[in-house]
Amino acid sequence: MDISHIPLTVSTSLGELLRFLRRRARLSQRELSIAVGYSESHISRIENNERPVDRASLLALFVPAVEIENEPETIARLLALCEQAQPLPAAARLRPFRHDRVPNRNRPLPTASPFSSPPSSDAPRNWPNCGNCWPTTRPGCSP
Repeated sequence: MDISHIPLTVSTSLGELLRFLRRRARLSQRELSIAVGYSESHISRIENNERPVDRASLLALFVPAVEIENEPETIARLLALCEQAQPLPAAARLRPFRHDRVPNRNRPLPTASPFSSPPSSDAPRNWPNCGNCWPTTRPGCSP
């Protein structure tokens, strides 16, 4: 599908225009994320207007990545939308509290302790080390 004929004024938000330009450049979100040095999820949030993009990043990273260096009208439209974009209030950026991630305080503590004696030679070893030292030394140490 050829989308090069669609006018840029159709885009009403920065994220929408960046998505349009990314697709026009035939880039996936992964390819764009590699080109600009952001994560894929960050690109997705920008395109969904959940994250703002500052003017400097727009000019230095996104303009070359979507290959619009020779399109001053497109760059001007991007900058205008960047100026209009309002970052989300701090309360909207906070993650909701997840009760399922709270540790169970009633669970018994493990019996093994880093200060206890090493297990007997018959017991299976559950830590990687050279065998000449006990859990304080990293794997590959020399005796």
